[in-house]
Amino acid sequence: MVASIYFDQVQQRYIADSGRPADTVALAYRATNIDPANGNVVGVPVLTAREVYQVLKDLALGVRHLRSVRIHADGGSLTADIDGWALTLGLDGNSLDHCQSCVAADGRLATQQAWPRYGTDPVSLLSVWERAQLERVLPGQAMGASELLADSAAGPLISL
Repeated sequence: MVASIYFDQVQQRYIADSGRPADTVALAYRATNIDPANGNVVGVPVLTAREVYQVLKDLALGVRHLRSVRIHADGGSLTADIDGWALTLGLDGNSLDHCQSCVAADGRLATQQAWPRYGTDPVSLLSVWERAQLERVLPGQAMGASELLADSAAGPLISL
């Protein structure tokens, strides 16, 4: 498999973008997409704001399941595992502010730089009701629980 020569490059990029190693499916998907682009990571398909918004909306509607939430040590963001999608969401106090990055279950990824224009961030596409539902669904401990953040550099892991 020619794509396997790109596994190290993909794994390094994946860790840099998402903070965790790629699983085997994501690794194979991204390496396969890099191969036709002659090693050009830019040629790998990224996520659109609409796709990420749909995952958030599905969670708000109860169609998708929240598996875990990791609060970052600074208290300004959290990472949620939603049916294999890893979303890092920025917080403003106790409310959702923006999507910092997203890694789809199939390995595609996007960061804030993918949504440069005002109003194109997946969180900004949410309705008031959807945002309120997400802030209710995300554990109360994760939304503004600064007392839990003091001891851990990576933040506490809340498994659901």
